[in-house]
Amino acid sequence: MRRGIVPIEREDPTYPRSAIKAGVERGTVVARVHIDEKGNVYEVNIVTPPNRHFDPVVVEALKKWRFKPDGEKYVGEIEINFTLKDS
Repeated sequence: MRRGIVPIEREDPTYPRSAIKAGVERGTVVARVHIDEKGNVYEVNIVTPPNRHFDPVVVEALKKWRFKPDGEKYVGEIEINFTLKDS
């Protein structure tokens, strides 16, 4: 398991509307990303306790991330923090 892995391409997850409507102002999701030998994410597993607001947007975003090709498959851990900012 690798920590502190840095993507070469990323799309940040959007703050979910359901969390805004529920009055949730912050959250943290830790996910394990399974990365193939070409640097593509092919599987995402949520490590933190389930959060119906944040988990789906994290999985959707992480599947679009790309990492530096390593020539072999590996698993990394990513922490995503959400904070609702006043517009």
